[in-house]
Amino acid sequence: PVFSDVGENDAAKEYISKLAEKKIIEGYGNGKFGYYDTITREQFITLLWRADELKKSEAEAGITDIAAGAYYEEAVKWAYENGIAKIYSDKSFGVGKAVDREHAAYFMYNWAKATGKCKANTGALLDDYADATEISKDSVTAVAWAVSEGIIFDADEKNLSPKLFDNS
Repeated sequence: PVFSDVGENDAAKEYISKLAEKKIIEGYGNGKFGYYDTITREQFITLLWRADELKKSEAEAGITDIAAGAYYEEAVKWAYENGIAKIYSDKSFGVGKAVDREHAAYFMYNWAKATGKCKANTGALLDDYADATEISKDSVTAVAWAVSEGIIFDADEKNLSPKLFDNS
């Protein structure tokens, strides 16, 4: 395996290997990927940024929780500048916060739109899910798109669990 903590039988092994080959994921630098770790907002945005070939941001975004020179600095500025991610009312991005399913869908949907990779299909019906009302108003279209694309599927038979992994 590419990373010592990704086993031969792990479900995402093939995808992790492909992303590592393309330098979209790098792991922790100690030979480990962090297979069971929760992914943070800045880690997730960095993956999308690398997939978009590391475009440099021209923005002085004024985001308060970005550490100068951090691996994610350009990625977060790029995401904000291109409408892929929003910042909170206190001007923070949420560095260190886990990305929940809803925000992962929001980031992917906006990335797909910004890079021309988005199909027009946003028609997945969320009415079948008991917890659909928990999805933030500005993320409903993104979650519907992610469901219709098979990116997000039900966490159990009746729920999407949009706030799963939210550690706020």
